[in-house]
Amino acid sequence: MRKWFTFVLCGVVVAAAFADTGTVQPFVADRVLVKFHDQFLPEGWRAGDLTKVHPAIAKLRPVGASYIVGIDVLVIDLKPGSDAPAAVRALAKHPDVEFAELDLIYEALWTPNDPLRPNQYGLGKIFAYDAWNIWRGDANFFTCVADTGIDHAHQDLSGKYAGGHDYVNNDTNPMDDHGHGTHCSGIAAAMTNNGIGIAGVDPLGRLKATKVLSSGGSGSTTNISNGITWAANNGCHTVSLSLGGGGFSNTMNNAVNYAWNAGCVVVAAAGNNGNTTVVYPAGYANALAVASTTSTDARSSFSSYGSWVQVAAPGSSIRSTLRNNTYGDLSGTSMACPHVAGMATWLYSKLIVNPAQRNVVHAAQIRQIIEDTADPVGTFVTKGRVNMNRAIRAIVINGDVNGDGCVDDRDLAMVLDAYGDSGPNRADLNNTGIVDDADLAIVLNYFGVGCTSN
Repeated sequence: MRKWFTFVLCGVVVAAAFADTGTVQPFVADRVLVKFHDQFLPEGWRAGDLTKVHPAIAKLRPVGASYIVGIDVLVIDLKPGSDAPAAVRALAKHPDVEFAELDLIYEALWTPNDPLRPNQYGLGKIFAYDAWNIWRGDANFFTCVADTGIDHAHQDLSGKYAGGHDYVNNDTNPMDDHGHGTHCSGIAAAMTNNGIGIAGVDPLGRLKATKVLSSGGSGSTTNISNGITWAANNGCHTVSLSLGGGGFSNTMNNAVNYAWNAGCVVVAAAGNNGNTTVVYPAGYANALAVASTTSTDARSSFSSYGSWVQVAAPGSSIRSTLRNNTYGDLSGTSMACPHVAGMATWLYSKLIVNPAQRNVVHAAQIRQIIEDTADPVGTFVTKGRVNMNRAIRAIVINGDVNGDGCVDDRDLAMVLDAYGDSGPNRADLNNTGIVDDADLAIVLNYFGVGCTSN
């Protein structure tokens, strides 16, 4: 069963169909498509003679008609202001009619133009493409990669870099002198749809970085803990920790708890030991541990696993950014981790409108959603391989522009205020690149959903 809704905005008739799934389906106003059973097809229509009108169509008093050659579908244009859904319902009841339907409008699916994107199988495995048609992130939300630093001059990262700190050299320039951190940064949030290199998991979210590992790829508890707390104190929404080794550290555990309590989702690589030995920081209670999977969703042979690891993400042969404007493939749970970290920040930007609203309750919501919407891939993790499409659908309430859980006049005001604007915009609910009548239709149709009466 469908619900139908039409309204007039600025003198233009706008229409949308709403399926039981909650999907908004705009259609061409004042037009219906109809197919008669072969024996009842009006004489002459196949030959292009549209003057012989079937009685069921004559009742609609059409102002025009055409014919789709080869499939015997008639395109009937009604008078302006006609009730096309009612016409469809009437035609569908006629015994001579095989089917009748609206002329639905379809949109091009968003596929980034980054030339190396086809080499990034991980995006498909976590259903990023489907998810991006719902939400592409927000530039006011940040993933902090605590690693060997970041090559912030890289052509695919420079436009996303928003600051950081170097705890190895004690300065504010976390330039990568190893390559590992640059690779992880690109996975999480490389510049996307810029015609260069790769695409990041979070197309619009930005990056901050703390250099906590040396040019040799190692770092102390002190540096790593400082890098984590810096992220919490500098507006980051997710901390990505593609590092591990050593035993339990109270200091580092306290740093993870500090970031978590500040509202940061802490994501950590499970380790590359290929066994069930707990690795830290992934093993801390408030860190989300990430194992590595292959292009077939199997556990990567090197990946640590077990009941202490919650989720998995692609980590075998992952294409991403490397130093000096280059790209290459690396493998490890280090590559799986930023898939989830970028996803967490991307989800965060849909959950809340104001980045400063970051808090532990929201962080817990994001982590829970990531875990609960993961696809089962085996017993080597407790939840599964992450799924961006399922995760974003767990957050989205159609029409809830400001993300407060209630579709009300504030959401309507946001759409009206942004009406006609192009480019990334929260009010662009159907992700067509412009705030228009279809977005307004969504808010009006779902008005009141999620709201409680006073």
